[in-house]
Amino acid sequence: MKREKAAKILRAALFLLLLIFVLKNASFLLAPKTAERKYRRFFSEKAGFDVLFTGISLTMVGVYPMELYDEYGLTSFNMGESGCRPQAAYWALKMALDDCDPSLVVIDVRRMDLTEKTLPEYARHTLDAFPLSLTKCRAAFDLYEDFADRMSMIFPIVSYHYRWSELEKSDFRVNAYRLDNGARHYMGDDLRVAQVKTYPVVPADDARPPEEVSAAYLKKMIELCRSRGISVMLQELPCPLPEDDQRYANGVQAVADEYGVPYLNLYHEDMINYGTDFANAKHMNDSGARKSTHAIGAFIRDHFDIPDRRDDPSYSDWNGQLEKYMDFKKDRLKSQKKADVFLMLLRDARFDTGIRISANAGCLSDGKLMELVRNIAGEELPLLEKAIAGGEEYRAYIRGADGTAAESLRGDPVQLAPSDADWQKGSSAEPPAGEMDICVFDARTGEPVLEKSF
Repeated sequence: MKREKAAKILRAALFLLLLIFVLKNASFLLAPKTAERKYRRFFSEKAGFDVLFTGISLTMVGVYPMELYDEYGLTSFNMGESGCRPQAAYWALKMALDDCDPSLVVIDVRRMDLTEKTLPEYARHTLDAFPLSLTKCRAAFDLYEDFADRMSMIFPIVSYHYRWSELEKSDFRVNAYRLDNGARHYMGDDLRVAQVKTYPVVPADDARPPEEVSAAYLKKMIELCRSRGISVMLQELPCPLPEDDQRYANGVQAVADEYGVPYLNLYHEDMINYGTDFANAKHMNDSGARKSTHAIGAFIRDHFDIPDRRDDPSYSDWNGQLEKYMDFKKDRLKSQKKADVFLMLLRDARFDTGIRISANAGCLSDGKLMELVRNIAGEELPLLEKAIAGGEEYRAYIRGADGTAAESLRGDPVQLAPSDADWQKGSSAEPPAGEMDICVFDARTGEPVLEKSF
């Protein structure tokens, strides 16, 4: 009898294991591969990441890990995802720390207004990429009250069974991943320069405490990192925030003070141009994202002791990835047909820009385009103002690394310093091919990247 009972138990256990195996693999097959592609490099990176970013879509499109590596040598992964809430970020972070041992976790503090814990369906994508584990089961039972919702999170096949008829080759073998370590770059028609609505700035001392659910999970993330000896930093990215949202952002300072962690509230920094730096009403485009990323990298450098990995042989594959990333940026720049998007993308430390605008060109009276020209340098361009006022031919050469600009009017040669040669294209006496001619150079090598006329 004992043997028969043991055999039944064994058969039941084997059946259960087989069922879990089938459900797990069927779930992977049927689930959309967006999250899988996002996290593929995270799970395959052998040397590990020194910095992890958590947050919603503002983080996903507003922090560029490869820019952090290029400028500061920081190896990071962007876990930001559309619709992510603090409770989802907490569980995603908890699962991520099973595979990664970062030195720093940067917690984005958007959505401090939550009064309910349950996640909307679309916000669950944050967790779909992580494999089945005890932690994932605990997350499902914490986030959902309904048993079907819990099973849907543990075994995504419950939600995605309908996709049998939609399967493609890419569902069977996922061999691509986001180039920029979890961050998302806008492409196609989504890559644009939007004119956004802004709101009156609320003083930093006009604060509203985070709501109970948001505060609880924010504190749980801080305490989770503390328990593992991981440093923590809080951040608020620039965004056109209504007054109440600003008060919530200001209220996070009390949580930061309670735990003694740094809080970088970029909303109060004078660094974003709402006429050039947004792709839509809420999300930054590349120009805004690079400004934010630069500020975050500088803050990390000044407040945390995290090594520069650029010359570390263990991280040599990052240099190869950086080359691919640069090729991606150059190819995307070459494909642009809209002058405003093209100019926006030139706000980049890796590009030097030569601009020539013909006399009496119509673009001189286009306020948006002229603001984008100023944005490349990040400073006022005095001779550009004279060209706009008088309709004179204008030339400039702008160094991307520091915004240093040399200007001229009426076709005079452009020089950055006595030792510098005239700008190769701008010093030519040949008439412009269009109203605005632009020559782009690699800022590190000086090699031409492309020429464009509008």
